[in-house]
Amino acid sequence: LGHPLWFCSSRCDEGHFQPPTALLTELEEKISRFRERNVALEETLRSFQDVLMFELPEKMPVTLDPSTAHPQLAVSPDGRSVRWEDTRETRPARALDADPCVLG
Repeated sequence: LGHPLWFCSSRCDEGHFQPPTALLTELEEKISRFRERNVALEETLRSFQDVLMFELPEKMPVTLDPSTAHPQLAVSPDGRSVRWEDTRETRPARALDADPCVLG
């Protein structure tokens, strides 16, 4: 008697059910806008991929500058790699310390 499906079926049987045309129209409009945005996003992504493929055809050698590294980044002695360390090295604070980065 208190089951939600019983309530729904009794409401439909009584003829109180009306198709949600306004909601359907609104949903169709939202789907249409989503498709338009999705197409624009796909085109933008493709253009960025084209630029990246053009400008970065191969790896380039980079030497990292340990003096610019975030306190939790350890630069290898040869300056070619970096790793994250959980312990903070005691160094003076600098503007670059807000984000984990290193210049190269």
